[in-house]
Amino acid sequence: MTIILKIKKIHEDARINYDDGLELYSCQDKIIPVNGRKLISTGICIELPPSTVIHLRPVCDLVVKHGIVCINMHSHDNYSGEIKVILENRGDSPFQVFVGQKIASLIITPVINPLIQVVEELEI
Repeated sequence: MTIILKIKKIHEDARINYDDGLELYSCQDKIIPVNGRKLISTGICIELPPSTVIHLRPVCDLVVKHGIVCINMHSHDNYSGEIKVILENRGDSPFQVFVGQKIASLIITPVINPLIQVVEELEI
């Protein structure tokens, strides 16, 4: 089954690359102070396939070398606004985010909507 992800560029510096997830790149320069957070624009909007959600994953190099993590947020399949990433600086010095820098990966996963059954005992 082929799933189509519709992406709209809304900024001239927006980049689109898919490699084990949609790679997200900054469309703005920002400095994140130590123990601070900044909302970073990616310049893209997406139309999620039905019955899916998104999860953000940090860039390993940013975490290991600089203590920069992304706050994992998820959104339902009816969201079509710009994808923005909250980066948090847990490092020892301010961190400069540059236009075109990879800041996170976006993973799309299916949503399972089970029927709920309340029981007296579990079979495990």
